[in-house]
Amino acid sequence: MVINLDFLTHALRSLIIRAKELSIERVVLNDDYYWNIGSSERESLDVHPDDIVIGSLADDLASLEKLLHKTHPASLVDFDRLGNVMIAVGENFDKSQTSKNGLIVSLEMLEKLLSLLIAQAHASGIQHVDLSSEAYWDISAAMRYNVYQAPEFTQRSLMVDAELLKQIIENKRSVSIVDFVPLGNLVIAAGDGLSRSGDCFIECMTILF
Repeated sequence: MVINLDFLTHALRSLIIRAKELSIERVVLNDDYYWNIGSSERESLDVHPDDIVIGSLADDLASLEKLLHKTHPASLVDFDRLGNVMIAVGENFDKSQTSKNGLIVSLEMLEKLLSLLIAQAHASGIQHVDLSSEAYWDISAAMRYNVYQAPEFTQRSLMVDAELLKQIIENKRSVSIVDFVPLGNLVIAAGDGLSRSGDCFIECMTILF
């Protein structure tokens, strides 16, 4: 499966436009820690993943803010960080938006970060990414943020994720903040695809920063 990187930007912009219509410009995330499937096993569907680690949304956001302020160079891991934050925006947000203890995520910041990462890919001559596999392992939303219990796995489809976002871009379906989840999964998959494209992208990011 091949995806145009600009598709990700268009999808995020469509989601943010709809969020602003609902007076949502930032979200508060309820939890910090989450289960994360290693990239080496995310697309290996013949066996259940063993490479499971606990990630931190606070750490992800701190690293992404440094990237935004250009205090450290971009890396392919930033696609994974950004994708996981997007998934959390769709799954883990405080629906009341009144919590003062959660992690605050600006939707405008997400757009700037994705644009920055994709600009690096364009600068190295990459417009499309081969996602290798259509399907991937995922963790259910009910289990993802419960790091005190072993996660349960489910298989999902990048093709279905992409088709859902395409319908949103074309105004063929209603939009929900939950739609940040398939976009986050595609961003993670794009980072995995870029890691298979050779060293050009990584070298270009280092030069530009």
